[in-house]
Amino acid sequence: MEKNPDVFTLMQVVGGIFLLYLGIEMMRSEEAEIVHSEGKREGFIEGFFIAFLNPKIAVFMLAVLSSVLDPSMSSDTKWIIAAMGMTIDTVWYVLVALLLSNSTILTKIQNNQKILNQITGLLMIGLAIWTAYRLAGF
Repeated sequence: MEKNPDVFTLMQVVGGIFLLYLGIEMMRSEEAEIVHSEGKREGFIEGFFIAFLNPKIAVFMLAVLSSVLDPSMSSDTKWIIAAMGMTIDTVWYVLVALLLSNSTILTKIQNNQKILNQITGLLMIGLAIWTAYRLAGF
């Protein structure tokens, strides 16, 4: 990317469009039934495959990171940012798993699913607009 900043810019544009798409889809989404996992092992395996093999998560992380990274940053800085992202992502999944193991919290989330989706959608749309703003040079 350092040798070809046009590729980096293209990644930012595609990432911004993807964030906008995800945000709009989140805003339009309907409430869905939350399915409980049968056991801890099954839940762990399912979560692992969702987190590490889902290309949408990789594209989302690429979109978010492309809005933060700058082609002039050193490789060490980029690796540190990537490591921080992976650490934050891992901590997030562990916290979500711990919190959602409590059925009271899961019930509250299910009851407020529509508003949570709208808030998440707004945040994604905001990040897409911020990316476009930065790309426009403002």
